[in-house]
Amino acid sequence: MSEELNYKRLRDLAREEKVQPALVKLPPEFYASIEEFLSSKFSEMESSRSVMHMREFENAVATIKEISSIRQQKILFKAIRSNGAHGETTEMTREEHELYDRFCAVLTDEQQKMALMLSRFESRKPKQSPSQEKREGPTPSEENNF
Repeated sequence: MSEELNYKRLRDLAREEKVQPALVKLPPEFYASIEEFLSSKFSEMESSRSVMHMREFENAVATIKEISSIRQQKILFKAIRSNGAHGETTEMTREEHELYDRFCAVLTDEQQKMALMLSRFESRKPKQSPSQEKREGPTPSEENNF
């Protein structure tokens, strides 16, 4: 991250994540910088034992949780929209890309289970004769293919 992480920057990121429908681009080392920032805030809180430093630390943690939650939702929705196929992930950090891969794997697994279950029923479905198909007319999905 080119600029040093501070509480104001965290609040700005949280605000951007709430407003933007897509993931906000973060630098690859974002989560490492969060850990360093929290470590620093925790040390300040421990050494000073002041209420102000305790509130700063708690607010920082809450803001980080908020950013993380919003980003996780966006990553999950991206995996769902891509139907489990891996899409472009340039806006994700390495850690988030790993999460996206896990989401996609779960979705693919569930799709395979559903396809297997449906194929068992499709294979047992009685076949219609060509004369029955003509009498019944087009299926609703065929009618919409104009």
